[in-house]
Amino acid sequence: MPDDEIRKLEAILGAISNITSEREQAPLVGVRCPKCGWTSFAKVETVYDAAVERLETPGAAPSSRDTALTDREIIRRLAPPTRRSATIPTVILAVVLGAAAVYVYNRFGDLAGELSGIAAFVIVLVFFLTRTRALSDAYYDAARSWRHRYMCRKCGELVES
Repeated sequence: MPDDEIRKLEAILGAISNITSEREQAPLVGVRCPKCGWTSFAKVETVYDAAVERLETPGAAPSSRDTALTDREIIRRLAPPTRRSATIPTVILAVVLGAAAVYVYNRFGDLAGELSGIAAFVIVLVFFLTRTRALSDAYYDAARSWRHRYMCRKCGELVES
């Protein structure tokens, strides 16, 4: 009986590690650029990291090793996605609903004011949680797409694997 439970736990942990692991992908093989027909591709993540490294190294000359793009153009064009925050919209909503709750309190009395304050708090909390989840999902989708993107070494066309 305990062996079965251990095997189930190991299977669950193995499945979780497969979901969250960052496995290396095989390079693009047998694929041609849709724009120029070239067959040599570079992973966008690698090209971006190399351009950042060359720019951050003092005394290194700017390079155009991949396509005709300079390092600054590569960094601007191929930058990884950034996280967005739900804080500012949540604060704006909290201020608006808080002002409305204060108005209801002053106009209709204690009970209505307290209920409107509780309702405002619940609405702001639900908004914050759903907005944070939506922004998180969007970021992880964009990051996954960025990690699976390749660039043609000849013309700079982006191709997803």
